[in-house]
Amino acid sequence: MARLADTLTESGHNVTFLVPIIDVARRNQLGVRLTTDVLVVEQDDKARQEHIPFDESMEAYWTEETDSSNVEDSIKWFFDGMKVGCENFLRDKNVFDLMKSRNFDVAILEPLSVCGLGFFEKLGIEKTILASSCANYDYLFRHLGEPNEYSYVPSLMSTKGEKMNFFERFENYKVSEGMSRGISRMFDAEQKTYRKYLGNNIPDWRDLLPAASLFFTNSNPYLDFPRPVLQKTVPIGGISVDMEKIRSHKLNEEWNFVLNQRKHNLLISFGSMVHSSHMHTEARDNILKVIRSEPNVTFIWKYETNETSFANGIPNIHFSKWVPQPNLLGDPRISAFLTHGGLGSTNELAHCGKPAIVVPIFGDQHRNAYMLERHGGAIVVQKTELHEWKTLKSAVTKILYDGKYKKNAIHLADLLLNQPLKPNDLVTKYVEFVAKYGPFPEMDPYGRKLNFFQRHLLDVWLMETLGHLVLFLVIFWVIPFRLRKMKIDSNFKTVYAPAFAASHSKFLGKLADTLTEKGHNVTYLMPVVDVEKRDECIGVKLTKDLIIVEAGAEMLAQKTSDTSSDEIMEVFWKAEMDSSNSRDMFKWFSSDMKIACRNFISRRDIFSQMKSRNFDLAILEPVSVCGLGFVKALGIEKIILASSCTFFDTVLPYIGEPLDFSYVPAGFSVTGDVMSISERYENWLVTKEINAAFEDMHDGEAKIYKEFLGENIPDWRDLLPTASIFFVNSNPFLDFPRPVLQKTIPIGGISVNMKWTTEHQISSGWEQILNKRTSNVLISFGSMVKSTHMPLKWRNGLLETIKSMSNVTFISKYESENVSFADGINNLHFSKWVPQITLLSDPRLTAFVSHGGLGSTMELAYSGKPAVVIPVFADQIRNANMLARHKGAIYLHKNFMENIEIVRKAFENVLFDQSYKKNALKLADILNNQPYSPKENVIKYTEFVGEHGPFPSMDPYGRHPNYFQKTFLDIYAIFALFCLTIIIFTLLLMSLNISNVQSSSRGEVSNSSPQSREKILDDARRAVDESCQMFEKAHEGVYGLHYELLAAYEQVEAFERKIDEGGNNSTLQKLQKQLRAAEIEVEKVQLRLDVAVIEKRELYKQM
Repeated sequence: MARLADTLTESGHNVTFLVPIIDVARRNQLGVRLTTDVLVVEQDDKARQEHIPFDESMEAYWTEETDSSNVEDSIKWFFDGMKVGCENFLRDKNVFDLMKSRNFDVAILEPLSVCGLGFFEKLGIEKTILASSCANYDYLFRHLGEPNEYSYVPSLMSTKGEKMNFFERFENYKVSEGMSRGISRMFDAEQKTYRKYLGNNIPDWRDLLPAASLFFTNSNPYLDFPRPVLQKTVPIGGISVDMEKIRSHKLNEEWNFVLNQRKHNLLISFGSMVHSSHMHTEARDNILKVIRSEPNVTFIWKYETNETSFANGIPNIHFSKWVPQPNLLGDPRISAFLTHGGLGSTNELAHCGKPAIVVPIFGDQHRNAYMLERHGGAIVVQKTELHEWKTLKSAVTKILYDGKYKKNAIHLADLLLNQPLKPNDLVTKYVEFVAKYGPFPEMDPYGRKLNFFQRHLLDVWLMETLGHLVLFLVIFWVIPFRLRKMKIDSNFKTVYAPAFAASHSKFLGKLADTLTEKGHNVTYLMPVVDVEKRDECIGVKLTKDLIIVEAGAEMLAQKTSDTSSDEIMEVFWKAEMDSSNSRDMFKWFSSDMKIACRNFISRRDIFSQMKSRNFDLAILEPVSVCGLGFVKALGIEKIILASSCTFFDTVLPYIGEPLDFSYVPAGFSVTGDVMSISERYENWLVTKEINAAFEDMHDGEAKIYKEFLGENIPDWRDLLPTASIFFVNSNPFLDFPRPVLQKTIPIGGISVNMKWTTEHQISSGWEQILNKRTSNVLISFGSMVKSTHMPLKWRNGLLETIKSMSNVTFISKYESENVSFADGINNLHFSKWVPQITLLSDPRLTAFVSHGGLGSTMELAYSGKPAVVIPVFADQIRNANMLARHKGAIYLHKNFMENIEIVRKAFENVLFDQSYKKNALKLADILNNQPYSPKENVIKYTEFVGEHGPFPSMDPYGRHPNYFQKTFLDIYAIFALFCLTIIIFTLLLMSLNISNVQSSSRGEVSNSSPQSREKILDDARRAVDESCQMFEKAHEGVYGLHYELLAAYEQVEAFERKIDEGGNNSTLQKLQKQLRAAEIEVEKVQLRLDVAVIEKRELYKQM
């Protein structure tokens, strides 16, 4: 936190560092160096009396194993300390007044406590940023809407890596749940405290957490386990590591003397929380034994006391109470590091490129240890193995003398030091962005509001199962019954861009031109798919090395006999795309892509030409996998996938990225993020159908590239996840919030050049049109589905609406010169081509009527124009809903175009209701000033991949578990089976007991005389009456004790209120004694109550 404060101070911001003291022993460890406005909230007398000493709780961690059975108890000292600290902080009214006077615009706090959240809410600070000093706080995820993938992502307190068996996955879940329960209880207590001092109107902490604009995490995507995150989660792992300072720092003579004594030096440090001096003697002696066995290595041990006589006679060991750890790790003379795996030490050694032995003690250290180990530069030794000579000796030998550990550690450091976006820059840019444009309620995922069954589609699967069951009954019971009854019979980069649509080509062409403009040698490879669109699909302007793979004779002959693409597109005007027809509607596209793939791959001259260029990187769109096989055959290992859509559903399962159908509209969804059960089912089903169509197409393409390039080329399912990164034409400030992998880089808007547009002069002809009236509306339905094919009744509806609004000029992009149908409508201007982005940027254009193609959507959003979006097919409906949720656009279904009243109302709203314009401008302001522009992202990440890729460590292990393992269905099934077994077993036992009792009773009664039977019944009645009377008394006793306990609690609260009111020392001491006596009385009454309840239960059983 101190590093965040200093980073912002260094950037010129006024920063106040607020420090409530929780642990007095760490009072002076504030950490800030540049920030001078430091406000320390000291502990008052009451807090000092209640103080929980943290260090005393640490010693036990050397022997205690933390797991799901004790995770809450193991950190109870922390929970208690935080509650005391919160109370102490909020009791000080002066602090609130001091903070209120400063008028802050942004607050940054760590969600280890929610006390500050309540405090900042009371101060009126709406723009908050959460910042985690750990890699993540998984107990927060459910409240933020971020997924918690227990099946392959180790939780904060997990003791395993990403590869887990059944029991380890279950334990990973249970330890996280245990931690969440403990934290929730602590947060509830803090909430009670902040409402006590600040007012009951302060919201629940569960509502304050998701209101945060951003979430900084001390994680790094090139170091941490790959996991899906929300795009408001910003990784700043390594922010506290200043490599420039480390490299420039000169060690003093004492340390130089120590390091120069021997060729190898190994640093040992177990951090500052759990002291080496508390280590068990057996483990310590074994470390000393290993040190003795390595006389040519100097061991530098950070040890907290001067009592080191146990190491007398060992010349190659150097003890020090304090070590300049970062500077030692940055020194080339340090060979390796033996560490506890605290995240600070982990980040330092990762950035310094040192191999390490990691001995995790508690908390997140196990997770950090396995995180390092997976990169091949570290060895994990459990603390329980420290006393084992063979294990420790082997680890020390390997880490010192096996060169692969050093090589892998240096490789990791190279990645971290050259990553595209530096942690310091991220912090500064995002905080400034939040301060100016936050908060961002649109980035709050709707999935946060769904219950467990809705979120995991369990209600959908249940309905589908019931549907199949009903169908089964109809087929096998109802139908046979009716049949029987009725008796009826019967460095050089290539961009691969197939030419099939102008919008896709424009996107890929922009990537090529961006890299060309930066000085890279780029080849734009364009296999023609649709001959009719060949010229409009040359998407490059600056890139000169253009290779066009023209349609061959066979392809042309086959295309001639087929229906033209324009005729196919005409169908989409009338068709309603859903799960029932989506697969069939893409058959034409699949056929065209496979024909084009064969034409392209069969060209050996093209392959030779491309092979001669020795490309180091390839960029391609996974709408086709033909290019993947081609670049693999070329030997290009560094691949970037680039989607001209917001994402491709087909690709996500194969790269390990989740798609939450419960609240994230799929690529071809017809709904927004708020869905009913049937809409969620349709969202899943339409994706399933589209994916089936694309997978069939990709299988056909794979067959082709294997035929011509060799059977050794891997399947497309194996090629997709090898991509280093995945560019998506999405923007987190515009799109529906969804979890993504951190190798998914949003570059939505890359094709929008607002600077060029604003500087570009519009022609005089367009000037004349725009100046005719005060309001101007542009109408365009894109380039794929032409306006000329619009059904007549819809066209007439638009024309009638336009005619009725004579004070507005309508500019319509229309592909034909035959516009006689509009004769007499003076306020309508037709044009076969329009300078769309230039018109959208012109202040005289009032609104836009668009089909919602993603290119047009991006131009519209960046231009800040209100719009009516009338989607026709494919992802356009999703884009329309995406825009509409920002309240600057209206989504109008195409079927409504014939209804003049509805169309006119929509047009009038966007033209004359200023709220649409205001919201559209707000969105544009955010997009045009986002922390990193799409162009910056493309250049930085492409250069990074070119120099340091590929990144196999960023491939999530979650790709490998099957559906049942990944969704925990195997664990749920075993648990359900266990519960069912217990229930059945219990019912059987009860049944047997009842049978035995009944048999016994019948036998006793039958063997007795009538008089004996009557006596037995009388005795039984008396026994029942006596039991009932005793039970009644016990019940009354319990009831009375409840009242007595309540009175005792009220007495305690009364004394607490008197103490809070203050007074002199003698009065306070007297009150403290009375309070303690009252608390003892509570404990006594509670004990009596517990005994009474037990007696009552026993009596109940006897009855």
